[in-house]
Amino acid sequence: MFSYLQNLFSLFGFSITFLWKHTFQLKFIEKTLGKEIEEAKLTNDGSLDEKDFKKIKSVYGYTIPVLLGEPFSHLRGKSMTIKERSCLTYLGGLTGLFDDFVDEDQLEESYIRNLVSNSKIEEGCNSNEKLFLNFMNKALDFSEDPDQLRAASTNIFNAQIQSKKQLNNNTSTQELEDIIYNKGGYSFLFYRSGFKEPISNSEWQVHYHFGSLGQFENDLFDIYKDYTDGIHTLATRSENIAALRRIFNEKIQYAVSLVHKTDYPYKNKIKYIRFLSIFLCSGFVCLDMLAKLEQKDKPFNVSDYIRKQLICDMEKPLNFLKALHYFCKMNPNHPRSL
Repeated sequence: MFSYLQNLFSLFGFSITFLWKHTFQLKFIEKTLGKEIEEAKLTNDGSLDEKDFKKIKSVYGYTIPVLLGEPFSHLRGKSMTIKERSCLTYLGGLTGLFDDFVDEDQLEESYIRNLVSNSKIEEGCNSNEKLFLNFMNKALDFSEDPDQLRAASTNIFNAQIQSKKQLNNNTSTQELEDIIYNKGGYSFLFYRSGFKEPISNSEWQVHYHFGSLGQFENDLFDIYKDYTDGIHTLATRSENIAALRRIFNEKIQYAVSLVHKTDYPYKNKIKYIRFLSIFLCSGFVCLDMLAKLEQKDKPFNVSDYIRKQLICDMEKPLNFLKALHYFCKMNPNHPRSL
């Protein structure tokens, strides 16, 4: 009960901080990505559209610094510098463009690798590629350790290429697990590379495992979309939601244990765990919804259900309150099954 009240009380502090960071980042985006977008529109050859611009500003350019940059800052115990915020903002801006190279544009692997490794704007063949390279160069300019950032970009590139195997029916569940965890884990580490401090092995493990949890949770919410798109995940392959929940629980417990093995101050570790737990708790709400669909004595099969049944809307007040309840139940010192 004491832990429950502590978590509830911590939400007030997080809420106040979040509102301030939210407003600050929105203004920051206009001074950085906003200006770049306006310039890109003047020379756009049609390879960029409003959907791309919205993803750059309203999705990745916002969420990366606010939802990932902040927990990194909590762990080390100091706020982002302007250079670090700039680096993460440009890394966020290029994320959606990079995903399209792999998922929609179907560019050759060697071609994408050349774009990522060279980062020369003149190598871009259209406005989309040139904007990506522009953002990558800006991120490298603001980075305190460009070599660390380049190494991280190679890892996430390799993970994204491997994720193409998710379209293959013959990809084993074990291989799927590795692909999904690498995609989430290396993404987290890619953004962490925008910070000044070198990454110790213990911290590397922490961010990798929390990143893999983020991808796991994302796949829960995308179960219908992934199924209809022919993308195989642990969620679409699952025949038992209780087993899926057990994996999610165990991964959270393991990730939390790794945080406590780092050399950071105790209070910093608790803030990091609580911040990320706020978002991970939505996964339990989605798992609850899927569990209610499961029929007794019959394996779960995603094909048995329609879109409305598989979409977990976290904007519904009841779902929001359920996630809040799960957050308050979590113990950042000794996590238990939820």
